[in-house]
Amino acid sequence: MAPKTLFDVNPYLHDPDHYERFLVINVGSSSAIELGRLPASILRALNAPSARKPAKPTGRRTTSERSR
Repeated sequence: MAPKTLFDVNPYLHDPDHYERFLVINVGSSSAIELGRLPASILRALNAPSARKPAKPTGRRTTSERSR
């Protein structure tokens, strides 16, 4: 039996609103740890309108999709 991905087992990732919200939180938290900054300042930067692009919970993109 092949191991399931996080996308397969986490129901929140199937809802686009939850997916985008939790993606920003996870990236902000990880970035704050790596950069040694407060998570709130990272989240403010990630939530700025110029930094946001709509997230799509479609799983990994293939090589052919990336080259488009």
